[in-house]
Amino acid sequence: MKVYLNSLGLINPLGCDKDSVWQSLTSLGSNGLVIDRELVPEKAVYVGKVLGALVDLPVHLSRYNNRNNRLLLAAFKQIESDYQLLANGLAGNRIAIILSTSTGAMDDAEKQLADIIDGADPDTEYHFLNQEIGGGDSFLADYLNLTESMHYTVSTACSSSAKALIAGKRLLENDMADLVIAGGADSLCKLTLNGFNALESLSKEKCRPFAEDRDGINIGEGAALYLLSKQKSEVYLAGAGETSDAYHMSAPDPEAKGAIDAMQQAVARAGLTPEDIDYLNLHGTATAKNDEMEAKAVQEVFQDNSPLISSTKHLTGHMLGAAGVNEIAFCWLAMQSKDHLLPVNQPAIAAEFESLNFVTPGNRKNANIRHCMSNSFAFGGNNISVILSKEDS
Repeated sequence: MKVYLNSLGLINPLGCDKDSVWQSLTSLGSNGLVIDRELVPEKAVYVGKVLGALVDLPVHLSRYNNRNNRLLLAAFKQIESDYQLLANGLAGNRIAIILSTSTGAMDDAEKQLADIIDGADPDTEYHFLNQEIGGGDSFLADYLNLTESMHYTVSTACSSSAKALIAGKRLLENDMADLVIAGGADSLCKLTLNGFNALESLSKEKCRPFAEDRDGINIGEGAALYLLSKQKSEVYLAGAGETSDAYHMSAPDPEAKGAIDAMQQAVARAGLTPEDIDYLNLHGTATAKNDEMEAKAVQEVFQDNSPLISSTKHLTGHMLGAAGVNEIAFCWLAMQSKDHLLPVNQPAIAAEFESLNFVTPGNRKNANIRHCMSNSFAFGGNNISVILSKEDS
């Protein structure tokens, strides 16, 4: 049984809908990184920030009002009409919502705490739901009046939203739902920026995945939501591999065992061979050890038949709990693009990685993109590789 990706809502530093995101993603020289001077004390850092105005929440849902949920709503508004069509005639308990986040609405909690420390009276409009990791799925369920629906949030750091998508796939395959809204959102906040700064993992400039002089990540924000169902459409979720190697709390396993296993599982479960993969969106954080580990995994899995590959985090920043589903969205867009373009990796590839088939301005066109893989490798060795395939004409 195939599970299809019927519709996509997308907002991230490259744009506020899937068309503008795709245009920025494939326009050479474009990126969504800007300098921020407030999130990290006495330090200017590049971040991937959504600059467009966000929609307001309905008044009756004001208790959910935070940036994370406004990002979610901006993504959902793009698929709302498709949702109404697919949900027509379905009982509420046959519609599920599986979301993901890493920070939740931590930025709102930070502002409240800062005001109180400065002597301001507590904001009586502020609700504890703004601090809960599962506030987003509750918000969307209430927004859609799905009082009987199954809804929950996955939070496994950088692999969260890819896992939410596969969790939705399993619900459909096991006849626990007929329609699933799956995806995730993350918003910029001081907690993550200062945490990565303490780990000395923030790049001093715009990050450079797989470059010789790569020195760390940029943090970003965004949201993406899919409608998943058995209703046939152009692209389906072909397979996924999930592993948990637990090598270290934050450092990747230098032997890449979990990453290799996840990629091989995904290929096998999709009924493919490594040679069938046309494009691979790398996790590619631009930290020294992570890129080295992932390159080792790609070389082991694909040997001398590397597909076209690139990391897109130099364009968006690392969207943490929303990264996986956004990067899967980039694959989805590439597979349906009439211009047959692929996202270009930043140009300065280290000599040790030159054997890999990176997308460059000269080879970014592929007229036959049928199978794409996306990697998400999180802290703690929580790994997932997802394969999308194009339906036969």
